[in-house]
Amino acid sequence: MKIPRLLVVSALTLALLPLRAPAHEASEEMAAAAKNLLIALTPEQREKMRLEFGDAERKNWHYIPRARKGLPIKEMTQEQRLLAQALLATGLSHRGYAKAVSIMSLEAVLAILEQGRNGPVRDPENYFVTVFGTPGGTDPWGWRVEGHHLALNFTAAGNAAPSLTPSFFGTNPGEVKSGPRAGTRILGAEEDLGRALIKSLNDEQRKEAILAGNVPKDVLNDPKRVDPTKPEGIPQSKLTPEQSILLRCP
Repeated sequence: MKIPRLLVVSALTLALLPLRAPAHEASEEMAAAAKNLLIALTPEQREKMRLEFGDAERKNWHYIPRARKGLPIKEMTQEQRLLAQALLATGLSHRGYAKAVSIMSLEAVLAILEQGRNGPVRDPENYFVTVFGTPGGTDPWGWRVEGHHLALNFTAAGNAAPSLTPSFFGTNPGEVKSGPRAGTRILGAEEDLGRALIKSLNDEQRKEAILAGNVPKDVLNDPKRVDPTKPEGIPQSKLTPEQSILLRCP
């Protein structure tokens, strides 16, 4: 049975955010990691990775395989890749970082499954890092790590806590069915919790929570939507304490 999609506060994103107390320390750590990466680049690489904060590209996010602005991992040296990983680690919890790099690794599985098909060639190194503005200081700046089924956008300014939005974690395949990685479900726990939550709703809650009778062809918060920030679905305030636990459970 296909279960309709439920739109509520993103428990996945909440669970994968870094748990840091002082906001200024998180901002400083993020800025320092970004500076370390930029310094290690050649002028040509830096020109690819660095854009102005007001550049329209900062809002041009997506989770599909497509051409992107920024510097892809495949064009980095080993030293630069390690520094890019260090930057990514400043924006996520330990669990979130593990999920992100595991999602990237699934491209190798897709490359095998899709041999002989037309379309983009899957590549776990085809993820792009982009820095917008100047890291650190009082002016806002941001950075992005993006590729197939992963779109992480960060914004920081001064001593304020960095924000992680919009963000997208997805997997393809949802479960690896064969081969040496058979049984792998990168977001299996989150999927199981989502199904348990929607099954726990009563009739009145389901009327508000379920937005489509059939599973849509794509996620409902696709960046092509006119207003992706419009509140839809059931708010947490209308969930029972038990349902709230399912929503926020890591």
